[in-house]
Amino acid sequence: MIGPYGNTWFDTPGINRLASESLLLEQCIADTPEARHHLRSILYGKHVCDQADEQVHLADLIGSTGTQTILVTSSQDLVPSITDPFDEVIEVDLPAATGLAAELESTRMATFFVAAIDVIRESRPPTTVLLDCPDLTRYWDAPYPYRLRLADSEDPPPSETFLAPSLQFNAATDDPDQLFDLQLAYGGQTVLLDQLLEILLSEIGNSNWADSALFCLTAMRSYPLGEHGVVGFYRPIVHVESIHVPLLIRWPRPQRIFGRSQQLIQPGSLYPLLSDWHGVASEVAPHETVFPEISKTQFLPTCATSALITACQCDESDHAAIQTHAWKYISGPASHLYVRPDDYWEFNDVASLC
Repeated sequence: MIGPYGNTWFDTPGINRLASESLLLEQCIADTPEARHHLRSILYGKHVCDQADEQVHLADLIGSTGTQTILVTSSQDLVPSITDPFDEVIEVDLPAATGLAAELESTRMATFFVAAIDVIRESRPPTTVLLDCPDLTRYWDAPYPYRLRLADSEDPPPSETFLAPSLQFNAATDDPDQLFDLQLAYGGQTVLLDQLLEILLSEIGNSNWADSALFCLTAMRSYPLGEHGVVGFYRPIVHVESIHVPLLIRWPRPQRIFGRSQQLIQPGSLYPLLSDWHGVASEVAPHETVFPEISKTQFLPTCATSALITACQCDESDHAAIQTHAWKYISGPASHLYVRPDDYWEFNDVASLC
């Protein structure tokens, strides 16, 4: 739903501007869509399938250089192994989710960003701040005009639903207007996020971080909107709409690296990148660089076999996917095979032919 990844339905100028100043990774695939592994892959550089002893927490690694580490979060269920290594954890108390907000300033997400901006203003380099804002998958409280502007005049008026649903959707029998209504709500929330992100980036640009900040934007999972019969997290899936996430990395001037990369990577790739950025060695070593001309402090590690694995464990069955640039295979209750990159949305299953 954001412009740099192909959305033309509505504009996301804040993220568009960030992308124009960043290295954009087009093929960042989450190692799991499960919320219980939230942040683990980034903070430990460990794939969900890796059951070996945890390596050093990223905050401990960075903190060894004398850099302060701060976690700003609105999550209420982060485990101590995630939070304890940070020098400071700021838990943002969000307003109760009771309906759509009357204005941008009263949204839950705006409350979070205000707290994040306060941290930026008060901190001094060297500091690393992790902003953990999960509201795109929980509550959609952007003011009603945000979703209304996305609908055409002949479309049914959007509803005022504000709880992100988890349900099964059958394209053959269910009302398509129901799905479109959810897309309007999610789109409105995306516009809200874009506006708040633009304000945050402006604050960074006007602060003492302006010339030294490395800024990364990513997500831990995506939010399905009915593409394979699932809205939200009704049942576990490892299709593209659940695990393809954005990753944009903006280096400070004058070191900025612009462009787009098709390299297959996963969010855990940020662990060695950030470790190296702070001048400390991690046990996770890169196999090669996204662009060979990038210096050693500006690499992103890649998978040696150019294939990525995504796994999801649930009570009913385990799901897994292996993806290359040429194909993607899904195992679970049923097997699926898709040709990439042509079949991006994974609608043409060719498993019976191969």
